[in-house]
Amino acid sequence: MKVLDCTLRDAGYYSNWQYTDSEIKKYCEIINDLNIDIVEIGYRNPPHDSYRGSLYYCPAITLERFHRMLNKNIEKFIMLDFKTIQDIEFTTSRLKSVRQYISGVRIAVNANKTDKLNELILSIKSIGLKVCINLMYGHKYLNNELSFKKISNMTDIKNVDVISIVDSYGCLIPDDIDILVRKALKVFPETKLGFHGHNNLNLALSNSIAAIKSGVDIVDSTLGGLGRGAGNLRTEDSILALNTYHGKMAESTVKGLCSSHEMMSKFREKYVWGPEVPYAVAAMKKIPQQVVMDLINLKRLSYLEVIDSYKDNIPKKLETKTKKIEIKNDSKSYILVAGCTEALLTQDILDYLMKHYSLKKMLLCGKNAVELYRDLKIKKIAILPGKEAELYDMDTKKEVISLLPYSRKKKFQTYETTRTLNNPLEVAVDYISQNNVPTVFAYGFSGKDSISLTNESALEFSWLKKQNVQIVSLTPTSYDIDSYSLYSEMV
Repeated sequence: MKVLDCTLRDAGYYSNWQYTDSEIKKYCEIINDLNIDIVEIGYRNPPHDSYRGSLYYCPAITLERFHRMLNKNIEKFIMLDFKTIQDIEFTTSRLKSVRQYISGVRIAVNANKTDKLNELILSIKSIGLKVCINLMYGHKYLNNELSFKKISNMTDIKNVDVISIVDSYGCLIPDDIDILVRKALKVFPETKLGFHGHNNLNLALSNSIAAIKSGVDIVDSTLGGLGRGAGNLRTEDSILALNTYHGKMAESTVKGLCSSHEMMSKFREKYVWGPEVPYAVAAMKKIPQQVVMDLINLKRLSYLEVIDSYKDNIPKKLETKTKKIEIKNDSKSYILVAGCTEALLTQDILDYLMKHYSLKKMLLCGKNAVELYRDLKIKKIAILPGKEAELYDMDTKKEVISLLPYSRKKKFQTYETTRTLNNPLEVAVDYISQNNVPTVFAYGFSGKDSISLTNESALEFSWLKKQNVQIVSLTPTSYDIDSYSLYSEMV
């Protein structure tokens, strides 16, 4: 029996598939200590119109990092959502570019929409990767609406390594799981089976144990049960259950369990998940978790009002209006950087910008940005108050713009302008305007700072837009500027 941890992929519905460097490092340490068999890192999706983090796309630079940080004996998988795939050749070529970092691919499949599924399976197998099929809406296989035989007839099953039953609505009970697994064993006697449970009815653990007893080979779980809506089976519970059967627990496992608790405690400060009454009612009515999650996250409805909203009709999923962003590729491009610990700019990203967008210079706005990015290899201008500038050890290859109060040592250049400049971003914006820069990449401007700082920055972005400068944020932002994920175009 194997455990597949899909924490980062499932938690993406809260985090937008973006995590800090420290969170990724901590996660990998926990997985190594727990000696997890398989990790599902994230999605390999086509570009999305609005911002999505790196684990929504899983480009090579991201997967290489996980490949390096996770133990070699741990299998690394990524997921494809079959409904988003339009070009099989394109999809396969994107997988080919990362195959050295992963063991295989899981495909989320609605059995009612399987056109060209077999073609995709064969294409992925041809490049040497394992293929696993996640059969969504597992409850439908209990009746005549769908059958495992349909999947068997439409695909060359011998090319599929694992077939997982997914309790998408979290509406199944242990007896249902036993029936489903037994049916699947008859149809796929030579194929490994898996189970992915949701915790709407607080039965994820019971259902997973039932699946194991009935004959599945792999169960999915997440640290702390973190996942969309009601969440999933807790990896900690699956580990404890297995160790109960197999005897003494290793010291590293105990360490991993304690570390997981610490990490998930911090995540609970940012996200709210787990079994609640609205999710239980939604499971009984076969309503998607995302719909309920959207209503709860509005934070303006009581639980009873959430339930009342879908008593008679299934509410529509809340959609965010997005637009396609076309970035002007120009030889005069700059990047604005603020001190941001949630999404650190790496040399890999910087190299990509320099290669594909002719990026030649960075403007470091404030001491936090200077400290975070001082070692990156690109021409930089540090914008600092005079006294802070004096403390910064610059070499002759770098520049510092000193704003008020100016350095008495007159070691740095001051900045002449007709505007009254009170903060580093104001200086950066004015600098960009005077240098006739058509496109600016912003990095680390989340809009989550203090009210005064946020308002200051909003005014500066507004002023810059009035100068007909295109501003594109490369990180999530609440400012009135376009956001774009570079990961969407990386291979």
